[in-house]
Amino acid sequence: MRKKAFSSEAIREANEWFESKLTMEVTPRPAIHSANDHVAFKAAASAAVTAVAVVYTIIVYPHHTASHDEGEQVALQSDTTNPAAAGSNGVVPAAATVTAPNAARPVQDFSWLVGKYPSDVVNDKRFRSAFNGISRADWRKIVERLAVTNSTGIQSKDGYLVAQGCKEHECSSEQAAFAINETTGKGIVVVKQTLNGSDTASIKAYQWSELPLHVTPLSSWAQENGPNPVEGKSAATNTVQSTPADSFQQTSFDCSKARSDAEHIICNDAELASDDVQLAAIYAKANAAADDPTAFKARTRTQWNYREQQCHDRECLVRWYTDQIIALATIAETGKVAQ
Repeated sequence: MRKKAFSSEAIREANEWFESKLTMEVTPRPAIHSANDHVAFKAAASAAVTAVAVVYTIIVYPHHTASHDEGEQVALQSDTTNPAAAGSNGVVPAAATVTAPNAARPVQDFSWLVGKYPSDVVNDKRFRSAFNGISRADWRKIVERLAVTNSTGIQSKDGYLVAQGCKEHECSSEQAAFAINETTGKGIVVVKQTLNGSDTASIKAYQWSELPLHVTPLSSWAQENGPNPVEGKSAATNTVQSTPADSFQQTSFDCSKARSDAEHIICNDAELASDDVQLAAIYAKANAAADDPTAFKARTRTQWNYREQQCHDRECLVRWYTDQIIALATIAETGKVAQ
């Protein structure tokens, strides 16, 4: 409204100035039509609607939600205590999703998985809810290794829903298996993979902290397919390599302490290991020549994090080393640090 008043005043003054200079009007000037846009009324109406919403949220909605929750609790109690609502053995049917007292998450019903192929359910949100601590990149590896399965599909065994599979055309080395506890609804995945360009096999376990591998049907599967994974205290990825230390390539870091996919691939690839040694030498020259040591350290950290987090295959590492050798060589010659 203030802007409108200011503009109207400016137009009025301009018209007065124009009138003072006008001697003859050949054609009529266009008229400016202004209508009342009821700004004050609209603002008041908006404030009233907002006030009503706030009152409803503070006063009415909590009471409605509380009464609704009480009704659900009563219904659940009646279902679990009424013999007619339970089966012949007094157990609530498994088709219902039950929230146990003090439970952190509801127990899902996974009976619908029995008989299905893992490849048909791996991207179903209900199936993925059984697992924890798995990144998107790792989940893609799991999906690839459950592409080929036998005709029985997912089966119930010793209180677990279990299945195994392998990567198409690579069943001898790229495998995976999973088990879901039918009581708790929590699952564990074990993946076997072979590093590119070598015969080195690794076993990775993705698990909940309270679901150790050795208590599941996957324990024997892991023993048959490779070294036993180290079981962590939380839902995390654990890796054990079966490569002897003296078979590693010469690199700028200690391959016996390799942890990431990138480091394992480098340690088992002669060309990448050579690139790593070359990059280390160029890095020392660039570090000495850099005109901004702080910026150089920040750049180094950023590039190293990118390699560790994004490079999970040989092709990515080849590109990364090529780019870094060129970039660090430029810094060594000019001293100018570029991100």
